[in-house]
Amino acid sequence: MLKSLPGRDGRISVDNQYVGLWNWGDKRDPIFAKLKDAYDSGLNAAREFGKRRGELEKNDHLTPEGRKFELEKWARASAIPPIAKARKLALPAAKRELEARVNRLHVEGPDKSDLAGAVMRGEIRAWLRGMTQKERAAVLAGDVDPQIALAIVEAPPALSGVIPARHQRLVEQAVEALHPGERAEVSDLREAVETVERMIGAAETTMRGAFMMTTRAFQQWIDGAPLDGVSRTFLKQRDGHVYAFTRGADGQVKQEIASVDQITVGIWIKDDDPSTHIPKDWLGGSVLGKAA
Repeated sequence: MLKSLPGRDGRISVDNQYVGLWNWGDKRDPIFAKLKDAYDSGLNAAREFGKRRGELEKNDHLTPEGRKFELEKWARASAIPPIAKARKLALPAAKRELEARVNRLHVEGPDKSDLAGAVMRGEIRAWLRGMTQKERAAVLAGDVDPQIALAIVEAPPALSGVIPARHQRLVEQAVEALHPGERAEVSDLREAVETVERMIGAAETTMRGAFMMTTRAFQQWIDGAPLDGVSRTFLKQRDGHVYAFTRGADGQVKQEIASVDQITVGIWIKDDDPSTHIPKDWLGGSVLGKAA
């Protein structure tokens, strides 16, 4: 029987795979809300899968093949879609946001046209480098003069004689002053992404193991799962561009340069793999030929 309940220490596990609790319930950031939905969806999918599997194992009216068939039918209809949505929408969006936030966390460099300032900061580094460790520690104790701090953080630690750990602390202090609270937010977001990845990964491993599937075969289930509110998209690369094929409500297939989101959720067309071809009922044999 699948276990996905908190242990005595409050830790969540799925089939003895550690996942961890969701600890960001008070965050009002939309990206955290999407990750929370993904976490809950993964946990619910794993729990329901274990429940359904247990019920079918007790059903003496079905053969082993029949139980497997019924479990697969249920999983593909009810458990795979929320996992696919987390894997293809929530996690990629959160990782893009995390990368963007990390890129914002830096110390603005000094004015490159200020040659006098550059010379002065170079002299400051030489002055610090010529001190004993005790003398440098005295200068850097408490609130460091902003000009001294800038001279240190804009160059490698060795140029000012400051140990790397102290250099890193000065950089972190400068970033915190420029972006109050952002470093903590980035840390929280990174941990949240890792927690959701563990949850979705544990749910996938549990189901893949139950069906004795290869990673590639299970990925085809993920690729073929419907995503609520998202048009099914096929992708093909040609002439240095990625093209997206989607079918509208009128049944017509539209070809366009793929967006980031389409590339995130799309299924790549592979000429040597029939399972990734655009469905024949989409095409009438015309659009794919234009993209080949």
